[in-house]
Amino acid sequence: MRVNARLDEEHQKKLEALKQMDGVSVTAVVVEAIDLLYEKKVNKAKKMKDFLASDFIGCAEGAEDLSENYKDYLDQTLSNKHDHS
Repeated sequence: MRVNARLDEEHQKKLEALKQMDGVSVTAVVVEAIDLLYEKKVNKAKKMKDFLASDFIGCAEGAEDLSENYKDYLDQTLSNKHDHS
């Protein structure tokens, strides 16, 4: 497959720098970039899938409205902790 891309000046400079650092072609830089981005996104999706399948979610106990009223609960807890009367 042939790819035709328009790059702004900043990305042109980055591409040239990458080519020179490794002494490779534009094709090699693009292929490596695709591989790295693909692995990053696939690994992220896999980690999220594994996390959601784990028993971690829903393992804690607390008030049902904690996510909505956590500031009130925190204020109450801190007041009780620092109440020295």
